[in-house]
This record gives sequence, structure tokens and C-alpha cells, in this order.
Amino acid sequence: MRKKNLFFVIIFLIIVGCQSENPKFNEFQKKISHDLSRAESTNGLISVIDTLKLEIQSDSLDDNPIVKISPKYLVLANQYLKSVYKFNKDGKLLLRFGSEGEGPGEFRDITAISLDENGRIYIYDRIESVVSIFNEQGKCLKQLYIKHEINNIRHICALNGLVFLHHAPMSNKSGFISIYDSTGFLNYIGSFTEGYKQYYMRGFLDGSLISDYQRNIYEVNVYANTIRKISNQILNSTSTTDPSIRPLKKTMTSVFEELVDNYKNVTKPLKLFLVDENKLLFVEYLNNAGHSKKDHFFQVFDATNFAYIGNVKINDSHYFHDSDGKFLYCFVDPQNFPPKMNSRIQQPSVIIYKTNF
Repeated sequence: MRKKNLFFVIIFLIIVGCQSENPKFNEFQKKISHDLSRAESTNGLISVIDTLKLEIQSDSLDDNPIVKISPKYLVLANQYLKSVYKFNKDGKLLLRFGSEGEGPGEFRDITAISLDENGRIYIYDRIESVVSIFNEQGKCLKQLYIKHEINNIRHICALNGLVFLHHAPMSNKSGFISIYDSTGFLNYIGSFTEGYKQYYMRGFLDGSLISDYQRNIYEVNVYANTIRKISNQILNSTSTTDPSIRPLKKTMTSVFEELVDNYKNVTKPLKLFLVDENKLLFVEYLNNAGHSKKDHFFQVFDATNFAYIGNVKINDSHYFHDSDGKFLYCFVDPQNFPPKMNSRIQQPSVIIYKTNF
């Protein structure tokens, strides 16, 4: 009799176990995983909540301005005119600074921009190998001269008095992240996975580097197909768990055509976005592996513990430049950067999106 009862208990536990939801997800993650699994694209998961008209004319901008968003400010940089425009979150122009030159507050090239938690603006000049630091009024406070400038740098990120620079691999040198403070170079963090040296020919297509404006830096490494989190100078990393992700091949080749062919058949991470009060990390990927059409999609992670939740195709009408830890932002300019939708927009504007999880 006891054996019979034990048998039914075991069967009951098996049935309950099979019917229970995935135990590795908490309630927050289960809800998002459910929404992602039911969605064909970001249409419905992400929606417009506002459109900010900016106090600027199209002729002040080039056809591809650098766009950076923080919780307090919006910054646009005209790389051709070497000018920087700072707006508040109502679209009001607060200040304009910058010109072509080699002195403080001047640029020969505006390569990358970051805003820190205090409203300071950091601008990297690739030609001068300098990071210029500006206060909220646009005054140049400091210029940091960058070591290791031979490695391509497109991404910088400033947080808690530190400046992080993302160095892409070269043919004879691996990639890394260098760290500076107001006194200059401090240290560097790790190196990218060896075996991708030939991919330096891809130039600046090297991932993304963002902060949560509190205590964390996030970096996506296209060469090793990983996301890394820097918190209090402690480095954590994770590989993507989605089986559809196809990383770069480790096999080296000196034939450029073969290299290009390999490049066309991988899934490439492009940008990082933090949303929902820094709780969710979106990784934008370009997936042309086995597809005639290049599809963009988001991989979604819980930013608190790096749990991979799921992915969703990005709707063709959605394009995002940046995030501020809460919302997604898209800059549109009917003259220089025509939007795929919102044809009624007549002046430079920023479209704000929220998630609907």
C-alpha cells in the first residue's frame, strides 16, 4: 500500500513539475518572456508617447549627427561644422558650442560623445587623440590626451569621474577598454577574444558602450559576441544564450573575399539600450545569417542579473538612436534624416518611445 501511494505521489510531482512555468525566471521575467513569445515584432511592445520639436533648423545639422540622450539632456553634434547643440527634455536649445580648430573647445573631428550623471559632456576627437570635458554651461574644463590611439575608438562612456574608451582590435593588437580620470590614464580592462585580429578591416563596427548614469557600464563586444558589465571596476560578462546567434568564426584567413563572406553569415550585435528604469537591457542585432533580407531584432536581458529573457524582431518603422535608462529615442529630421514614418514632422524632432511590458 505504501509503495502504491508513493507511486502516485511521484506521478503527481512529475505532472506538477511539467505544468509549472520555467523556474529560472522570476515573475518580472516571466511576464516579459510571455509578451516576447507572443509578439511578431516590436509593434505593440513599443509605442510612441511624445514627439519633441527641437529649437534648431535642419541647415545647422549634417545628414548624420551624433545623438546622445541622458536623463536630463539631449545632445546633437554636427561632425561637419564641428558644433555641439544641447537641449533640455522639452526640446529647448540651452547652448551651442564648438568650432573647427586645435584649441580648447575646438575640434578637428567629433568622433564620439558621452554625457555623465552630472550633465558634463565628454567629446572624443580622433585626429587630436583628445577627450575634451565640458561643464553644463559648455565651458571646456579639461582635455585628456589618449594613449593607445592607434586602435580605432568610436565609443566612449563617462561615469562617476571616470572615462571609458572602447578600442577595437587591429591587425597586430587586440582590443580593450581603457580607463581615464582627470589626471590621465589609469588602467585598461581585459582584451577581446584572441583570434579576431583580421576583423579590424571592419573598422568602427565594434559594438556599443553605455552607462546607467548610476554605477554601471555596459559594453557589447561584436568580436567575442558577449556583453560585459563594469560595476565598481569589477568586470562581469555573459555570452548570449539564444541559439539563433551566430558569432564570428575563429578561423583566420588572409583572403579578403573569404573574410567578407564569413562576415555576411554572422549575427552582429550593434547597440545597447537601457529601459524601464534600467531594469531591461536591449541588445540590437543585425541578423543576415541565412537571410536574403537583413533583419534587426532585440535580445532582451534582465539588467540586474543578465538573465536572457527572449528576443523580438524590430519593426521596420522603428529606429532608435539612444536611451536614457527609461525610454527609447529616435532623432528625425525631414531634410537630412527622413523618418520611415511620421511624414508630418516638418522640423528636427526627437520621438520618444516607451515599452509596453
